[in-house]
Parts: sequence; C-alpha cells; structure tokens
Amino acid sequence: MRARLVLVPIALAAALLASCTTKTEPATSPTTAAADNGIAALSATEILAKAVTALTNAKSVHIKGDFISDGDTTKADILLHGRDGKASIEMGGKTIEVIRVGTDGYFKASAEFLSLLIPPGTQGAPSPDQLALLKDKYIKVPAGNAMFAAFASGIEPSELLKATGTVSKGEAKVVNGVPTITLVDDDVKDGGKLYIATTGEPYPIRLEHVAGGTGLDFTEYGAAVEIKAPPAEQVFDATPFLPKS
Repeated sequence: MRARLVLVPIALAAALLASCTTKTEPATSPTTAAADNGIAALSATEILAKAVTALTNAKSVHIKGDFISDGDTTKADILLHGRDGKASIEMGGKTIEVIRVGTDGYFKASAEFLSLLIPPGTQGAPSPDQLALLKDKYIKVPAGNAMFAAFASGIEPSELLKATGTVSKGEAKVVNGVPTITLVDDDVKDGGKLYIATTGEPYPIRLEHVAGGTGLDFTEYGAAVEIKAPPAEQVFDATPFLPKS
C-alpha cells in the first residue's frame, strides 16, 4: 500500500490539504456495535474498492502515524474534511505544515526546508533574502494551479490505498478496537497491510508499511470540524509569482 504517497512531494501535495479544527463534539470511529457489512466475503479487489469509496465519501477522518520512506522515519498528522484538511509532516527533524481551504492552499516551512525543496540555482528558486521574508509565513497557492495538479493523486483515496503488488485477503483481526479484514500487498518494498472495518462502513482502520511497526491509523470518522484559513498577517500570497495555468 502506498503510504508514502501522502508526502511525496510534500510541498506540492500541500496545495491539496486543508485547514480544520475539531469542535467540542466527540469524534467517532467505527465500533463493534455496528452491523456486519459483509465485505469479508468479497474478493480482495472488491474489498479494496469498497474501502476506497468509503474513505472518499467520509465526512472527515484523522490520519496519524509514521512510516519509513527511503530509509528515514516520517511522521504525519493529517485531518481531512472532504477535499479540505490540515496536516503536520515531520521528516528528518524538519516540519512542514500544510493547509487547504476550498480552492486555496497554504504551506509553511523553515527557510532550510524550502531551500531543500527548491535548491539554490534552480530556475525560480528564491534567494536567501526572499526566503527570509517567508519566515513564519504560510505561502498561499491556488489549489488548482497546474504546478500542483500532477501531484494531486498523491493524497487521493484511490492512490493512498493503491496496491503496488498483488493483493490477497488475510486474516480477520480486531485493530484499534474495530473488527477488520486484512488485505496484504506482497510488494516487498512498498507493500504492507491494510485493515478494513467489517462492521458499519468499510472504512480503512490502519495502513501498515512493509517496515515493521510503522503505519498510519485512520480514526475520528465523521467528526465535526471547522475550516479556517491562516490569519491574513501570517500569509504570503505566491499566486502572482506562479506560472500561469
């Protein structure tokens, strides 16, 4: 399963994430009290398709955990509400925050991180003085800009849950308190296990990377959220400087 697609490349995927803060209403996850949804009797391909549809249609979901990407541990904390959401990503001790509200995308990172994403000397790379102006600022970009369109699939449910090898059905197992059916991706590098709820909606519950002990947990399905853009004084609008679509 392609867990690492959540973050590659993170600066461009930033335009596809969003801003949400939870309200005081309690968040919910699938529970053992829900009725059996029958997916355990389906083929592995059919189960995966059901999970993709359920994740796509979910009102909201919280995705959190870590996994190994190119030998490094990456930590992710993502809250999605439809096409909107908020994320904090930590890679190699460096953190980037990404937000999407409607058609607007934002990301914030250190000057060091930004210089790694667009190395000095690269066409369009910001100068040190320009990077200094971006300190503690969210960089605003249009979420639909052509620069970002090619990377949209990286956080789409169909791509996030996409198998990289042959998928087979595994054991029934209770994961995070939820009865699930396991899908096993046999790709030795990017494969892993996806646990899908067998009660209520067939939501993904956990996506485990092939590296032992790492993975992403999917919780708080349907939680009430409030979408907010960063305060205007914390935003640098990069739209005028981007190539036209």
